[in-house]
Amino acid sequence: MQKLKYAVKTVVKSEERERCVVMFGMPEEVGENVLHESVGKLLEEIAPSHDTSRSGTSCSRIGRKRPDISRPVRVCFTDRTSAHSVLRNSSKLKNSERFGK
Repeated sequence: MQKLKYAVKTVVKSEERERCVVMFGMPEEVGENVLHESVGKLLEEIAPSHDTSRSGTSCSRIGRKRPDISRPVRVCFTDRTSAHSVLRNSSKLKNSERFGK
């Protein structure tokens, strides 16, 4: 019975990881609503067909807040195909006026 519980937990964690994407270099701003809006704008640039307001996308910062470093952002999607499409189209950011350097 313990082996079965362990196997189920392992599969659930693996599926959860497949639905998440970690983004680096996003500036620290005050408030979770601002973070969600920033991530929404970024996702619009990468995958215009993906609507963050209706998709159930959740995002949060990882780590402790420090004044000199911006923390990475963990974005979790409802399904792994959305996460894979964002990763597949992430190269579009290099040519973006808003996010390109």
